[in-house]
Amino acid sequence: MLFFSGMFLFVWRVLEACLVYHSFGMLRSYPEFAVGWHYLGEVLVYWGGPVEYFGAFLSQWFCYSWLGALIVTMAAWSFWGLTGSLVALCGGRRTNVLCYLPAVGLLVMYAGYNHPLSLCLAMLTSLLFVVLYEKIPFRGVVVNGVLFVVFAVTVYLIAGGASLFFIILAGACEIVVRRRFYFGLVISVLGVGAVWLVIFFFADIPLQQAYYRLLPFDPEISKDMDRLSSLIIIGTYIFIFSFLLLMGLRQRIVSRKGSGKQRSRHRKRVSEERALLRGRVMWTVESLLLVGVTVAAVMYSYDGNKRQFLRISRFARHEKWEDVLTAAGEMPEGVYNVYINHDINRALYHTGRLGSELFAYRQRLSGLMLMSGMQGQSIVRNLKGCDMFLELGDLNFAEQLAYEVLELKGDNPRVLDRLARINIVKSQTETARVFLNALSMDVIHDDYAERLIGRLEDDPELKGDEAIERLRKCMLTENVAALDYDEESLLLKLLSRNRRNRMAFEYLMAYYLLTGQHDKVVKNIWRFGELGYEKIPRCFEEAIVLSIGMSEKEPNLHGWTISGQTAKRYEAFNSAGRNPMYRGLGKAALKEVLAGDFADSYFLYYLFNLSGMN
Repeated sequence: MLFFSGMFLFVWRVLEACLVYHSFGMLRSYPEFAVGWHYLGEVLVYWGGPVEYFGAFLSQWFCYSWLGALIVTMAAWSFWGLTGSLVALCGGRRTNVLCYLPAVGLLVMYAGYNHPLSLCLAMLTSLLFVVLYEKIPFRGVVVNGVLFVVFAVTVYLIAGGASLFFIILAGACEIVVRRRFYFGLVISVLGVGAVWLVIFFFADIPLQQAYYRLLPFDPEISKDMDRLSSLIIIGTYIFIFSFLLLMGLRQRIVSRKGSGKQRSRHRKRVSEERALLRGRVMWTVESLLLVGVTVAAVMYSYDGNKRQFLRISRFARHEKWEDVLTAAGEMPEGVYNVYINHDINRALYHTGRLGSELFAYRQRLSGLMLMSGMQGQSIVRNLKGCDMFLELGDLNFAEQLAYEVLELKGDNPRVLDRLARINIVKSQTETARVFLNALSMDVIHDDYAERLIGRLEDDPELKGDEAIERLRKCMLTENVAALDYDEESLLLKLLSRNRRNRMAFEYLMAYYLLTGQHDKVVKNIWRFGELGYEKIPRCFEEAIVLSIGMSEKEPNLHGWTISGQTAKRYEAFNSAGRNPMYRGLGKAALKEVLAGDFADSYFLYYLFNLSGMN
């Protein structure tokens, strides 16, 4: 049990199973599940429905890391237990270290933040029915044949195409273990034929599709899995079949040799003592080998980059902005991408540090609003863009992005919530109720949805909700998609709609900095007073100083003064650039020298397009 205890702790504390839940609807399709007899009836009418239903139900609880870890561990323990039971039926030891390999494979897949739960449940269903069939106390040909066919059809109804594994494995056990060669062949053919008849008469799907349902060849499943996970699932099927086949053949060879000559009592005792010692040594060696193989395989498949991306995305989704910035500071070099950049910028805004710490982090223009330089359609882009455009006030584009995700990835609770809120802001209460009713069927978000429905009963437009009222004051009323104009045009439209839209203003200033248009920051300096700033944030102030220095004109600062610290820093940067010591240096070397003291400054970014060096 030490192996499974360690596995539970690893999935819970290191992998953080809740990150798998966060990936639903973003990196893979959302495992749709809803309570109620109506939904259950819809799911159970197609082949493999029970496994998919149960798998989707269990998937919801990955929302809590400890529960997700418990589910993964129990699935791994089931693989070990059922494989061991079959090995014991073949005359082997259920404690054989090889019985742990399917469990190791499951851990390896989750270490890469994959989610093969439905495939594993289908395989476990087949293994369970093989064990049940092999433990039937009576071995009559007719009775066994009928039970075999019934079991084959039942497994197909429960687990879809995984029933083929039951047919092959149980038939092989009849041939190798029970030594009924012709009977094993006949019932295997009958099992395949019975399943085919069920498909032919009752399943309204193509034959090929009916057979690979809930197998790694199923395109609906394989599209959400990486190549390694698909190979592990296929390899597990092959391994279990080959392992049991070899164990059965080994048992036949041993039984043929017989017990040999009778030994004296003394020699028998000595032989038993040696066997006991050998067994202890073998157990120790096998245990060390199991640990070594597990550690090596997990280290190979562990995706630390994906973990950091999912952690930051999860913090942003739950608006834990300080945690976003803390996690960003712990990122390894190769993890950074535009989506992490986007979440960091949102966190900087919400913590009041966008204007002062913008260049303390690596910046790309596309990371600000996921517009410039972004090609093609991306679910991650749509989800993150939906949240940001909703906050800014472009509800029409946020709604468009949400519908696209809904169409491509299913009823994601996150999207249902956003669509409900968008329609509440637009005073389309009945439409909002449709989405909230759908959300109330989710086992994790049902209480939240029902509370919001209750609030709508008392206040149909939620006029007492400050967040809703803020969005109403900021939202664009014209029906123009954000893709029809660039960041500057959009942000200016938002400011034209509401001059006190602070988020739109700060994002506009950040856009001007990232595009090197510091002169436009100077032109908008009057907005700082209107929005209630006590002082101009440092990065914006550096842009103003740089603009003044480059134009050699005194602009109208509308009563604002440049802080002495920023003025001194600008002079220091200029002096360092003109220092005779550095004249012979190339651009790359000068960049490294200046990065030491000016890593988080707009000066360094403007000159070298460099940021986030500290």
